[in-house]
Amino acid sequence: MKFSKLHKSVMSFIALGPLIYWFSVKLNQDLWWDEIISLKDYALEGFTTTITTYPDPNNHILFNIINGLIVQLFGWNNIYEVLESSFLLRVVQAVFALITLIYTYKIASNFFSKNFAFIAIALLCSTIPFLNFSLQLRGYNLSAMLLVMCVYYTWSYIKEKKSAYLIVASILVFTSLYTLPSNIYFFFGLGLTLLFEWVKGLLTIKSSNDKRKHNKGYLLMALSGAIALLLCYLAYTPVMENLLHNRFVDASPRKNAYALNTIFPNVIKAFFSYRWLLFLLPLPFIIFRKKLKQQKSTNKKT
Repeated sequence: MKFSKLHKSVMSFIALGPLIYWFSVKLNQDLWWDEIISLKDYALEGFTTTITTYPDPNNHILFNIINGLIVQLFGWNNIYEVLESSFLLRVVQAVFALITLIYTYKIASNFFSKNFAFIAIALLCSTIPFLNFSLQLRGYNLSAMLLVMCVYYTWSYIKEKKSAYLIVASILVFTSLYTLPSNIYFFFGLGLTLLFEWVKGLLTIKSSNDKRKHNKGYLLMALSGAIALLLCYLAYTPVMENLLHNRFVDASPRKNAYALNTIFPNVIKAFFSYRWLLFLLPLPFIIFRKKLKQQKSTNKKT
């Protein structure tokens, strides 16, 4: 199915509606505690303080480095001057959020279907966590942008085998981890996905030459990822002790499979807010798709 320009315009407006509204009412919002701490204790203190101070996990280092550069650009010297023009910092966050949307659209249209790209945008723009962090002066919005870009360039490298995509993906691995170290869990999941794709290729590719190219591509991805992790480890070296041992981090698991048995069920409950009927939402689409296939099959026979 192809959409006309009018349909695309209407769908784009509907999809972006919640985000546009959010920007209109929140762009001039006053700073709150964590935002002030990020600015006062890190961005306004200079580059050296930002990369060597980590009393708590509230120092999203790369984000605070970027904020520090913006602070210097505008010549702000203290938190009171920042408070007068904080909307300018939120505009930067809005740009990050829009880049996240662009790459979400590119992922959906390039690797799935252009018809569903608008649905992906609509879902993202109506998701409360995305809206909440889209203008917040913390590292979460930057992290989302870097991770979505990383997925796009990783999949693009698998598809087209262009070295430029691999280099960009490696840089994004480093920068996203240097923004939020907990992104290591995301890359663990991405790594398992790539491992599955590699094994699937080994089992399905028949040509020895194609299999050799397949192995080379995934080996290069593994090496580039390892280099990015090593560089990230070195970057965190000045604060490694506080990174691994602070009041918000357990040095060892509280019990076996604690994350799976305790944290994960609570995350699922919170995600659905006890609205378990949401599980039934895909059912009408499945039924519709099945009937559509049956109708196409009947039409072919007639």
